Amino acid sequence: TQVQSARLMLSLLLLPVCFLAFSNPVYWIFILAPLLALSGDYALYALGYPVLGSLSACARIIIPYGLIALAVFIHPAFISYSYFAGLLLAFVLTDLYIAHKLKMPFFFVPKWKNILLYFKSIPLGLVTLSLYFIGIGVLLIVPYFYPSEVVAVAFVGLKFYLIFIFEFNIIFFVY
Repeated sequence: TQVQSARLMLSLLLLPVCFLAFSNPVYWIFILAPLLALSGDYALYALGYPVLGSLSACARIIIPYGLIALAVFIHPAFISYSYFAGLLLAFVLTDLYIAHKLKMPFFFVPKWKNILLYFKSIPLGLVTLSLYFIGIGVLLIVPYFYPSEVVAVAFVGLKFYLIFIFEFNIIFFVY
């Protein structure tokens, strides 16, 4: 409860960043911050449900990119909207499923005092951030060296790599 409260509090602090979307539409993604914070997927791993955790993470990749694939064929101008809608749909479905599976509430009350939990876990956060940049974060510097077509292919390739890693986690934890 404290962790979910802290996550929701931090997401509410990040929510005003979406107003920067008037200068760059990329910032609209911050409007999803509270929904992302309500995810309890980490609890699935902690409570001994690694297969469900991996399937949840896989669904969060397949749904948005599946909608992008549909948008490419139906109306390519809607690709960014499809991704946004796919993220929204994927997180709503997986968050509701996780809350149901763990028999916990979907929404938690944000409290200022719980935000201090983030300060206690700074070393773990730095490790997680480092792993992110080792994996998919490399795409932040690739556009400076390669054309946009190569960046797009690399991004999709890394997403498939992440799906492979999720599959590996399922096999590893099951056996």
